[in-house]
Amino acid sequence: NAALCGTAVINNPFWWSADEKFFNNCLMTKIGIPVPKTVILPSYQLPTDTSNESFSNLSYPLDWGSIFNYVGFPAYMKPFAGGGWKSVYKLTDREDFFTKHAETGELVMMLQEEIIFEEYYRCYCIGGKYVRIMSYEPRNEHALRYVADFKPSAKRIKQMTEIVLKINQYLGYDFNTVELAVKDGVPYA
Repeated sequence: NAALCGTAVINNPFWWSADEKFFNNCLMTKIGIPVPKTVILPSYQLPTDTSNESFSNLSYPLDWGSIFNYVGFPAYMKPFAGGGWKSVYKLTDREDFFTKHAETGELVMMLQEEIIFEEYYRCYCIGGKYVRIMSYEPRNEHALRYVADFKPSAKRIKQMTEIVLKINQYLGYDFNTVELAVKDGVPYA
């Protein structure tokens, strides 16, 4: 209502309703930005407000072998929406997957290839045109994640800046953070 009445709102609230990890992953694929191999998984338990007919568009049993061959192990499983590292699992093999997937209840999860990166950056974009790139180490405990000293070249900084601007342009965001994991010279969103 505030936006309809003329209040300047940072980040389109209508777009925000469609913003979740799996959609963003698919969008990055469409606009040519590298992302880890990813699949979306049905929830382990049927949501309480559904029935078997609600999922008639899915073919069961799922071809787990093809899914695991595509993504590979180690892999990460995380909710398709949300943040804060809640319900994120690092998986070592298919047995580990099935054990941890059973813990997710009604959450819709994504299974994602692990990118074993050499460098990692947290990139802030403000106004859809200003980018601040900071070394970031997500493997450190939370309070020490900005204690990283990667030294990107001018060419890498330009490349990452262009990626961040492109992502925010397609998402229509005025303010956003983008994380880029660099593996073999390729920044993955």
